[in-house]
Amino acid sequence: MRWGGVGARLHLSSATEGGMGARWAGGMAWRSLNGPLLCRPCHVPLTHPELTLWWLALPALALIACAVAPRARRAAATVLPAACAAALSIPYLLLIDYSAPRFLLPAYALLALPLAALAAHGAQAIRPPRVRALAIGLTAVLLALHLSAQYEVLDRNAAEARVTADRYRTAAHDLRGLGLTPPCLVSGRHAPPIGYDNGCASANVGGNNRDTTAHTLLRRATREPTAALARTSSGPPHYARTWIPHPLPGTGLTAYIRPPLQPPV
Repeated sequence: MRWGGVGARLHLSSATEGGMGARWAGGMAWRSLNGPLLCRPCHVPLTHPELTLWWLALPALALIACAVAPRARRAAATVLPAACAAALSIPYLLLIDYSAPRFLLPAYALLALPLAALAAHGAQAIRPPRVRALAIGLTAVLLALHLSAQYEVLDRNAAEARVTADRYRTAAHDLRGLGLTPPCLVSGRHAPPIGYDNGCASANVGGNNRDTTAHTLLRRATREPTAALARTSSGPPHYARTWIPHPLPGTGLTAYIRPPLQPPV
């Protein structure tokens, strides 16, 4: 109510995300399950489908848990977290046109509760001790295999994230060498993380992180050191065509630095 209701927040989120609407994003969530960390635009093929079988089984197991919960007198404790998980999943499965593995982490955490109850109920339902021990052992083996597979995914994605973070820090270090010290402003490609590493503010006139206009950015550039980042092969942003280019080795980026005493266009 304080922020205008759910509709108002969805409208603002839609503007921030570049347009939200009814669309099926479950396929993207599935394909990006093992990475990349941000799939936008999400045109990646499915890699290692055997490592995604748990994701496909998750909704089926959740429905089974909700079905057996009333007989086990755990209806509220099972259905409530499952319903919350479903509600949290709606924006990422039905409203956006990109995906990231982290988006559904809260849903997984909530579904862990009914699935744990289902596993306990299944163990109690098995009467012969030997069969119960065999079932528990098989479950332990499956969990061990799942954890080893997830560790492989974690290790690969962490390595890629380190490479990306090192590239950002390299760019930030080079910008400091070019005279961009706080207070300063970074715009263009990867401006938020590179600006953060350099202690600068960031602003963009287009793309997913758009939060200003070219006129406002140029006016601000008259008051503090400003750099516009772009791929080396793509040339400068339209508002920085007269700025001085400085290639940033090892990053694939070129920083266009606004010359001192240049009036805004």
